[in-house]
Amino acid sequence: MPGQLLGVAAAPGLGLCCTGSSSCWDPWCCQLQRQRASQIPDPAEIPAPRALWVQPSLFWGALTRPLLSLVTFPALLMPRFNPAPPGTAARQENGPGGGESSALELWQETISTATSKLRALPRSCSAVPRTLGRMKLLGAVLVTLALLLPRAWGTEETRTCIFQTLDETDREFCRGNLEVIYPEVGDVSCSYIPKCHGYRQRLSHDWAEPRVRFPWAKKNKKYVLVMVDPDSPNRADPKYQFWRHWMVSDILGSDLRVGKIKGKVLTSYGRPKPPRYSGYHRYQFRLYLQPEHETIALSEEERDSLGSWDLKDFVEDFNLGHPVASTQFLTKNYKD
Repeated sequence: MPGQLLGVAAAPGLGLCCTGSSSCWDPWCCQLQRQRASQIPDPAEIPAPRALWVQPSLFWGALTRPLLSLVTFPALLMPRFNPAPPGTAARQENGPGGGESSALELWQETISTATSKLRALPRSCSAVPRTLGRMKLLGAVLVTLALLLPRAWGTEETRTCIFQTLDETDREFCRGNLEVIYPEVGDVSCSYIPKCHGYRQRLSHDWAEPRVRFPWAKKNKKYVLVMVDPDSPNRADPKYQFWRHWMVSDILGSDLRVGKIKGKVLTSYGRPKPPRYSGYHRYQFRLYLQPEHETIALSEEERDSLGSWDLKDFVEDFNLGHPVASTQFLTKNYKD
């Protein structure tokens, strides 16, 4: 027994066991000890850790993906370009724009191309070429973004101008599919005139009388067109209701079908000019069927004043009855 103990050696960290001599008192323990010892790597064979300059691939991968997502995300929220005159379809639906949309399309294409190239970079063992490639692409994306973002976001000249439809109460006045067509904006029937593109200012200072079209007009009949403002000086206190802006009689139905207002002008066209801070004004168009052999005229008193016109009495005096079609648009002072 003492002899056997003399053959026992201590392996650091592995407990007390035999050294492989024939006097080993526990063969199973010795075998286990040898297996464990063989699994310990030789310090000379352990590879040196990778240099820190190889690891930036992880850093750039984590940096470029969020940046590209951040750059690409505003394109999803970007207003569509519509520099073309917003006709009926463009007014009711925010349709695609014309040539000015090339800036946004170029930006989106650049971002998409850069993202694809980043994803297509080879996953090599060395991260240096891959990192340099990412840096170049990221720099190109940021430069392109800086150049195109102001145009892509849009200015007053390139942004879509949305013509909002009137609310339900004011929309009830629009009947009979009567169209009021101004230059650059198209049919403004039953809508608000927006401030963008200077439309309100042009309506008040530049544009002449609109084309008024009634597709259901009877070709051999005559019509009377009246344009009034029932909200003078403001909608809350319309003490000058109705303010007469335009009045034409003896309009042939054949002309009315194509939007030509030719007839006897009783009141020359007066552009809508709402006073400042008076809110929105309704500008109403009423189309009456003119009785046969009836001459429509204004009294001398009516010709001298445009405001506080008694429309109801006028309609009754000439037996005009109810309008065959009517519509309106709302606008306010362009400085408000």
